[in-house]
Formats: sequence, structure tokens, C-alpha cells
Amino acid sequence: MESNTTPEKFLEESTADTKQLPPQKRRQRKGCLYKYLENKKLKNGNIASYPRVIGETRDPDNPKHWRWGFNWEEKIDGEWKGRSIGSVPIGAIALIQSMQKSGVPLSEIISFIKRSKNKA
Repeated sequence: MESNTTPEKFLEESTADTKQLPPQKRRQRKGCLYKYLENKKLKNGNIASYPRVIGETRDPDNPKHWRWGFNWEEKIDGEWKGRSIGSVPIGAIALIQSMQKSGVPLSEIISFIKRSKNKA
């Protein structure tokens, strides 16, 4: 015989499940280091990709086989706007990645990139 009553604990609900969740943290600005290719049309009409790589394949794990950029979002007048720095020096890539993993503030990473570009 079936019972038409609703169980008191539905889906094994417990007091731990019904506790108030902590408020969401403010959106944190983060930057993204990205790799790209620079394509140029040569005088003979061919397209060349830079940086030039000798051999048949470009290695996705070799930082020297790519141009590098850094982008992030900033809140300006209440709106999120994308910002970017292109042509990040290859010598700065490992340090920028380390700074990101260590949780260095975005403003310090951006300042570091701008300083490293001025030295190059």
C-alpha cells in the first residue's frame, strides 16, 4: 500500500545543507598572458608568421615560438572594459607566470610588464 504523504526530510536534507552560504566575494580583476602569431604579407605576396620557426612545426610549449601579450578587464564608469598590452618581452614570460601563480596584484604585474617593455 502506497502512502501519499510527503516525507519530512526531502532528499536527505540536513541542517548543514540549509545553512546560509557566505556572501560572494567582489569580482577580482585578473590578467591573462596569451600567445599569438604576427602575420605579415611579404613583397612576393606570401604570408609569413612571426616569430619565424625553423623546422616543420611550431611547439606550443616553447615560449620562443610565439609573440606574447597580456590582457585584463578594468571597470571604467561602471562598465567592464578590456585592456591589452602587446609585444611582451620573451624574457619576462616566466616571471609573469610566476607572479600570477603567487597571487601578485594585477596592478603590479601590469607595471612590471610596462617597465620590462621600456628596457627592451
